[in-house]
Amino acid sequence: MRAGVVLLVYAGLLLLGGMIAFGMAPPGANAMTALIVPGVCAVLIDVCGVLVIVGAARRRRALVMIGAHAGLVLSLLFSVAFAMQGWTRLGQARERAEAVERYEAGELSGAAATDAGLSAFLEAQDLPAHDTMYLAVILLSLAAISVLAFVALVLSRPKPGAA
Repeated sequence: MRAGVVLLVYAGLLLLGGMIAFGMAPPGANAMTALIVPGVCAVLIDVCGVLVIVGAARRRRALVMIGAHAGLVLSLLFSVAFAMQGWTRLGQARERAEAVERYEAGELSGAAATDAGLSAFLEAQDLPAHDTMYLAVILLSLAAISVLAFVALVLSRPKPGAA
């Protein structure tokens, strides 16, 4: 039963992270993706949590074990996926910040910096028009939450052979 609660709390934190990313998204960013991906992950984790809780209530050990172990696997997969995307966005944010500094320093042509010129400069370097640091922080936080959820699930999962 504890594993079910851990899974439901974890799903809530995933959804909260998606809502925060959606709210922090600057104009021009794909904010819906920042909400949809953690939302889908939360639904999958909710299904695992419901399996654990229903299985415990009906004394169906197989349901409890399926839900708990699927939650373990998913939390581990999500931690890796969020961490990989977070590191990618962190790298993009650093590259973008350096490019903006170069542009504003006048390395390009010595002309005055403009928003349109900056956008064209960033696009030519295949960098996002908006800062992705907010997304890197959210994704790396979700990865850390996923690792913590995995540890909590390992500690709270039903033991084989327990009545």
